[in-house]
Amino acid sequence: MGPTIVFRPTSARLYAALSWVVALVLLLAFATNGGVAEILQYGPVALALAALGWAVFWQPHVRVEARGVTLANVFRTHEVGWDAVERVETRWGLNLQTPAGRITAWGAPAKGGLFAGRRSAEQPELLDTEGTGTFAASGDSVLVGRVIELRASARAAGGHLGPAGAWAGVRSSTNVAAVVAALGGLALAVVAATTLG
Repeated sequence: MGPTIVFRPTSARLYAALSWVVALVLLLAFATNGGVAEILQYGPVALALAALGWAVFWQPHVRVEARGVTLANVFRTHEVGWDAVERVETRWGLNLQTPAGRITAWGAPAKGGLFAGRRSAEQPELLDTEGTGTFAASGDSVLVGRVIELRASARAAGGHLGPAGAWAGVRSSTNVAAVVAALGGLALAVVAATTLG
């Protein structure tokens, strides 16, 4: 089965935390400058920033588990059963080729950049196909793709494509909370810009 691993890029974690810190600083500045009245008037801007930070930077992730692979993007989440993983592409980011078409993962960007994940040689537990537990990890598309390929080949070598309760095919759904956060944040930004300017 292997452990459940939730991949998020290090840079996305940092950007999410930065957006939350900026939102908190804004709320404190509003409170210091104008008290409760200013918080009520301009506080939604800070809350919109925090919501956008969650929706755009924290929400996207790749979850590899016994039942299959979850690709959670900003607006859509795709649950891909092991039987539906036809091919893994990692050149420009993580892409899974499935019977439903090609699915791209925001939570596993292409290799490179200042905050690229550590190599798998430094994280042997990521390549474990027998362990248990759940943990968070950072990784680029190459590392995440390698983990997915190892899990898929271990399932096929074992004569099955997953344990009881494994997903079959591809299921997609809309991330309602992220859509509301993104659209609400943009609406509040427009309202604040017209109010302030």
